[in-house]
Amino acid sequence: MDKRWIILTIILSIGLVSAAAYTPDASTEVNSTLLDNYVPDVSTAINQTLGPKEGPAPSGDCNPTINVNWEITDAQVCTGQVANVGTGSIIIETGGTLTLIGGSNVSAVGLELETTGDQVFIEIGSELIIG
Repeated sequence: MDKRWIILTIILSIGLVSAAAYTPDASTEVNSTLLDNYVPDVSTAINQTLGPKEGPAPSGDCNPTINVNWEITDAQVCTGQVANVGTGSIIIETGGTLTLIGGSNVSAVGLELETTGDQVFIEIGSELIIG
């Protein structure tokens, strides 16, 4: 056998053995970037039932006027409803929240969040369609 083949075989063997013995440092940080076409595995999703939250009872009937901005300043809860804002946007202002439960589907051309904190809650099986 040619010396080059013997040397190449030895180098490959050493590389495979050292790769198999590699143990990453536990303190090493791992950063990952999701691609645009990433689709999460929903079979492992946790099905959570939304319960009442503390504070004032939800008001409003999840019935926005079509083609007009829907300005939300209180707790809006859509339960099993289909709501279309048409050419209007959903604008959530201070004190406002939007909760979609029970298979609700809400669509609008835009969504503006004019305050900080949790404002939109979507139960599995419901949809918020923006665009």
